Amino acid sequence: LLAFRSFQSSLDATAAQTIRADTTHCYSAAASSLLEMVCDAVVETNQDLRVKKHAASLGCILMMDNGESLAGSSLTNFIDDSCGLRNQVQAVRDQQPDNLSTDVLHGHLRDRLGNLISVVMYRVPYLSILGEVH
Repeated sequence: LLAFRSFQSSLDATAAQTIRADTTHCYSAAASSLLEMVCDAVVETNQDLRVKKHAASLGCILMMDNGESLAGSSLTNFIDDSCGLRNQVQAVRDQQPDNLSTDVLHGHLRDRLGNLISVVMYRVPYLSILGEVH
């Protein structure tokens, strides 16, 4: 009976962890879907603005080659600072890590060919079911 309870509690813990992970993925997918309705490109970045996984839509905007991935690239590499976008980005970075407020950044990016692209970037953090800010 003791072995069964131990095995059962292990199964319960594994099931709970799987449910939390699935729920976190669903929240992320829902947030991305809503943003994709109103934005030309939606990408998830880390605190240093490095793209977590390739986004073809952003690659097209930045005139990237078909096979070139943006995963791991820093969006700061594409910033044209004529409108002070770097200062806005730094102000967002300096915020507390658990800040869940949405930020709107206005400025310009430069594509691979050097063309100026006027952009409005939204920083939309969300809290996962595990309590982590994404």
